[in-house]
Amino acid sequence: MWYSAYLPILKRRIKKINSSHGFTPIDWCSLEEKLLISKSQTRRISFRISLILTSLYSFSMLLRMLTISYTILETMQAFLFIIFAFMALPVRWNWNLDSKYVNVINTVVNLEKTLILNERKQSKYNVTYYIMLFLLLKLRHLSLLL
Repeated sequence: MWYSAYLPILKRRIKKINSSHGFTPIDWCSLEEKLLISKSQTRRISFRISLILTSLYSFSMLLRMLTISYTILETMQAFLFIIFAFMALPVRWNWNLDSKYVNVINTVVNLEKTLILNERKQSKYNVTYYIMLFLLLKLRHLSLLL
């Protein structure tokens, strides 16, 4: 599903966003066929500036809502947008540009690609079996770490 449905859309979006804005520190490497953290220093700086601006905007919205008296309807609408803004902050926040999030996507894409290729070669096992096997091995690995 990732390899066939989401990956082409993700590649187009990354290419479009990086060509117009440059706020995304992720690149698609067509040689290795995986996502990589960008080595461009200007893109890293612009990403961090966008993180700072987004957090400042969210906190200024909260401060404005707390200091200025609004009607109940306006307060509820503002509260809804503030919740969305604060929910989006931790999802996007990756100040040190760790590659673990990108590696998760790369692992899922590689797993699905190998499953699709193996499915074409031998059809006696279905893809669900391999996915369940992968998840069980991951859970076993995580339980050993705990």
